[in-house]
Amino acid sequence: MTRLFVGLFSFVGMILPVVSLWRPMAGVNIWRDGHTFGVIRNYVEEGIDILRPACDLRGLGSGILPSEFPFYNAASAFVMKFIGIDWFWARLTSFAFFGLMVWAGGRLLSDMTNDSKSYRYFWLMALVNTVLITQATAIMPEATLNGLLALSCLWGYWSVRKDWRWIFPCLLVLTLAALVKPPGACAAGFVSMLWLTKGIQKHGWKAAVSVCVVAFGLPLIAVGIWKHWTIQFAGNIYGGVPVTHHYHRDFAMIWSELTLEHSYHALKKTVLHGLGLAGGMALLYGWFKQKAMSRKKWWLTPEKLALLAWVGLNFVFLLAAGLVQKDQTYYAAPVALPLTIFGALFIRELPMQVARVCLVVQLIAVSWFWENNHLNGFLKWEEVRQVAKEVDEFSSRRDLFLVVDGWGYFPPMNLIGRRGYLTDRMDEVRSVWRDYKFVYLPIGRMSMREDLESFVGKPFKILADHSLVYRIK
Repeated sequence: MTRLFVGLFSFVGMILPVVSLWRPMAGVNIWRDGHTFGVIRNYVEEGIDILRPACDLRGLGSGILPSEFPFYNAASAFVMKFIGIDWFWARLTSFAFFGLMVWAGGRLLSDMTNDSKSYRYFWLMALVNTVLITQATAIMPEATLNGLLALSCLWGYWSVRKDWRWIFPCLLVLTLAALVKPPGACAAGFVSMLWLTKGIQKHGWKAAVSVCVVAFGLPLIAVGIWKHWTIQFAGNIYGGVPVTHHYHRDFAMIWSELTLEHSYHALKKTVLHGLGLAGGMALLYGWFKQKAMSRKKWWLTPEKLALLAWVGLNFVFLLAAGLVQKDQTYYAAPVALPLTIFGALFIRELPMQVARVCLVVQLIAVSWFWENNHLNGFLKWEEVRQVAKEVDEFSSRRDLFLVVDGWGYFPPMNLIGRRGYLTDRMDEVRSVWRDYKFVYLPIGRMSMREDLESFVGKPFKILADHSLVYRIK
């Protein structure tokens, strides 16, 4: 790839992600942005207790609910302790971890191919990966996960190629990645396969087997300990909403939901979001090229086997994720990184013009994804900020709000930056409304206004988006 093409492609590909740092885009997953930011904001205001992350959707309780390990939340809160609370800093933290992934992933590819220019291919493939590029500025832990995984795998590769002592920071970062998101443990397949192929030649089978046991065991033990700790807060769920419900799924539930439909969606996410058009074309080209050359051991290189092990374990996770992964793009985040490396590995072998066409077509597809899923929220962001400012004029974070709404695209509790409870059941509103200082009725729920005002009275404030606030005396 010429420098001119890489430069122009990078400029176009980064326009929307960089702009979204200042003007965040909304979409079907925006509730996770708001929910995660609530935990970050509580860390800034109440102190960073990494063992007890507290949500805004807490009812009358403390907000401490079962959750994933809040490393990203704590990192963002640490930054905001010095700079101030703003969505921008949380998104910039994600962007920094995206940068870490680009550096470590590009360096890994360069080392695997013995070509210092290979990092360009990883960078271009990352730019056209829907999951990686949209998560780069999301207030969610996926960018953090992939940054840690790329760094861990780079150090794992160095442990078999340079100095075996790199395995210690590799395993520590791998364990942290698994805590951030449990499927991060799948990268143990990459490290283990490297040691079973390349490492065993240098250090013997005992060392290789020991690394495999620790690579799988340490992350799983850490996740098990965290699950045991965080599940004790499950009793607080009434009146609040946990950040994740994965810890409430057991093997019987997963097995009962495992259907052909789920297998199809898992496979689609693996290929579509993980590899994309450019990576898929490169993979097919590489396959046919090597078959034509009668290289029967094409797949038996240590690096490719290690990547296959990583991808395969992630595919098993996508199957196990069950119903929830069918509609949520970010569930494909753990498999996007190894498949991006895979795609970059093969796109190097495409004829230059074919590679450029594949990348440009994929960039157009990613741009369409941005527009189709995020542009409406992007255009309404000023309205969101105005509503939050108005709420700040007559209330504080100590005032509890009862929000009469379901989840929707953007939970109003996160929109107005308040703690409290969220429900769209009028019978539940009638039973708990006296426990809150304000009741908030979004514009989308005006059909409930007459029934609501029959017992809470007239609205206290009409906000910029025509939503209503009722003061409870």
